[in-house]
Amino acid sequence: MTRYPTRRLLVVVAVLGAFLGAFLVVGIVWPDTGDTRPIDPAPPDQVSVTRGPVAAAPEIDVLRSWDLRRARVYSRGDVASLRALYVDGARAADADARMLREYTRRGLRLEGMRMQILAVEVLARRPGLWRLRVTDRLVGAVAIGPSVHNRLPRDQASTNVVTLVRSSSWAQWRVASVR
Repeated sequence: MTRYPTRRLLVVVAVLGAFLGAFLVVGIVWPDTGDTRPIDPAPPDQVSVTRGPVAAAPEIDVLRSWDLRRARVYSRGDVASLRALYVDGARAADADARMLREYTRRGLRLEGMRMQILAVEVLARRPGLWRLRVTDRLVGAVAIGPSVHNRLPRDQASTNVVTLVRSSSWAQWRVASVR
């Protein structure tokens, strides 16, 4: 009697084949240039900040600090530390953790990951809560793994409304939502 593979096995093989195909395409389309220097975020004088009567721009410093912590977590492949950057239950944390798990599952880590902040508009600013409209893009990321060293393509700029919160028990700001 001949045994045929189950549908589940066929689905697993198809999914693995798709991931392998995508992985190979990335290696062919975006070959390693040998230049792994990160691209710095836009200098503060090139970032557009729109807001009411507040004169300083601490929002940009907070965003850059948060982005640097996230980049360090990605380079280590540390999903638990990534989740700690977000408020418990934040849907953005789930999506970000899924992406990081996909990289680590394939044996990859991201180095040089930077968010280039292009514009920030303060929508709400209260003690312990900031809501910002942020335009930024990912630059300088390199996927590194066994026999893999590929610069990710420069991201297109995107605009999101980011809500940051901080309580007296947290030393740093956390992301509550990204829309």
